[in-house]
Amino acid sequence: MSEKFANINISNGESVDATRFNTSVYNHYGQGELYDHVWVQKDETTGIYIWKQIPPENPAYAALAPIAVEHGCETHINIQTVAEADLRAFGKAAIGDIESIPDWLPEV
Repeated sequence: MSEKFANINISNGESVDATRFNTSVYNHYGQGELYDHVWVQKDETTGIYIWKQIPPENPAYAALAPIAVEHGCETHINIQTVAEADLRAFGKAAIGDIESIPDWLPEV
């Protein structure tokens, strides 16, 4: 029986299966909630962040997080401090999200 409960498509065309063995949910306390995410380990050195707020109110996070908890994935709740690696990854993702906004504002 497969432990897979989701398949994540990556922007480079690859995909990774989410299982209870390679997926974790991270929920932070207070202002740290900005960094809430699901982490899916791709291989020994890389993984995929599914951020709650990139894009804002990310529907992928909203769908995946409860399913991951339901399938017994490792869940971290009310984390007080955001990990440095998460801060760096969030910053890179946020910059990428900003760069994807079309330059459509009219000149004044």
